[in-house]
Amino acid sequence: MKSILPPFFKLFLFIASTFSVVGCSSFSTVDYEKFNQPEKDILITNTNVLSENGEFMLPNQNIYIQNGQITTITSNPINTTGALIIDGQDKYVIPGLIDSHVHLQKSENDLLVYLAQGITHVREMSGNDEHHEWKVDIDNGRAGPSIEVSSEKISSKSGLWGFINELFWNRINVSGEKEVLNLVESLQVKGYANAKISSDLSKEMYLEVTQVAKLKGLKIAGHIPSAISFNEFIESSHTEIAHIEELVKIMNKEFGYFTTANGHEFLEYVKTRSHKIAKDLKSNHISVGTTYWYMQSIPKQVHNLPALINDLDFSFTNPQRVSEWMPEKNDFAINHAHLKEWWPIFAKANELVLQALIENDVIILVGTDAMTTLVVPGISMHQELEALVNAGMSNTQAIRNATIVPAKWMGEKVGKLSSGYEADLLILNSDPLKDIKATANINAVVSDGRLYNRETLKSMLDSVRSKYAN
Repeated sequence: MKSILPPFFKLFLFIASTFSVVGCSSFSTVDYEKFNQPEKDILITNTNVLSENGEFMLPNQNIYIQNGQITTITSNPINTTGALIIDGQDKYVIPGLIDSHVHLQKSENDLLVYLAQGITHVREMSGNDEHHEWKVDIDNGRAGPSIEVSSEKISSKSGLWGFINELFWNRINVSGEKEVLNLVESLQVKGYANAKISSDLSKEMYLEVTQVAKLKGLKIAGHIPSAISFNEFIESSHTEIAHIEELVKIMNKEFGYFTTANGHEFLEYVKTRSHKIAKDLKSNHISVGTTYWYMQSIPKQVHNLPALINDLDFSFTNPQRVSEWMPEKNDFAINHAHLKEWWPIFAKANELVLQALIENDVIILVGTDAMTTLVVPGISMHQELEALVNAGMSNTQAIRNATIVPAKWMGEKVGKLSSGYEADLLILNSDPLKDIKATANINAVVSDGRLYNRETLKSMLDSVRSKYAN
């Protein structure tokens, strides 16, 4: 029988079925309340503590925590009454880690996963009202990382594609001065920390959004629109780039778009150009998020996805999202097979840009883009740190860029082990200054003055695994 559905409705059903998991609805939520811990006075004794400048470990230190804050760090004995005492012998204490680029989507169980992996702060880069609710709950004692919430991506589509853009890709579309003003004011009222820019935002709307945001005091983060030159970007009030790859894309456009035939010439261009770009970023106090492991994984996804999948643990990751990463649905494996020689060049360009950012002391925020393809929430932070070190970042730099640097960027008094700072810290079983993999070897987490011991952290992960397995 001939279909009587109108064309628009048929298109709607096709897109709905294709992108039904974009929101990544979680399976039922773990009973997180059983993991909530009381705030209490804590004394960690005779331990190794990362120095305030992050350069070395101070041996034989005692850390006293009161009312959710670090009050004392000293080699002298501390007399306390009623404090919970933790023996820190042969342990190493560093600040809690900050993942500066995550996507919580609707996967509420990820909050426990992040905390269990030593991540005490996350920056949600496509936020909504539900994420604000989780943020308030955690601020009030719920087990989970503190959350900074950025807006959904701001785009400038219109008509049917604008509708689809908003409904299935969680975009906000603007098309005029009044809409931009209303959006910026609304984001501020709702407590969003940043307005996030989409790659497809038009030049006209980009300039309008950045101008109004600057006027109203709202930070701009996200992508560099393809319609914008690097100089136009520098002259705007856009102060945070979400990915290193945004800079590679800028250089690719300047170069005239490389192919496998002239890939070597493109990389030579990147080597030279990236240092000038890095100097401009440094002088304009612009930060860059890494999301480096993800970009380095794409050639592997295109070349040999099964091997990469076998190396990863998805047992506490939302199964509905994981299903989209498997060979039968993975976009890179299915649609990028003809780019097997192109992607390694692009990934190498990311490495060259990262090295230029490090050399020129640009503000670097360690972020993973968690919940993008094969980027497993929690684990991805430790993969990111290891990848950054392998690319030339020192262990000290990697830890700083995942603690005090993003903390300063957010304006939060965390990320450093010092009197008066919030008590967010990790107790590790080995020294991360000697081996960056030690950040994953966690004995206990203290978050907002609440202790989560090794058994509790394991139980968090086991509960999530069990929920998804069922």
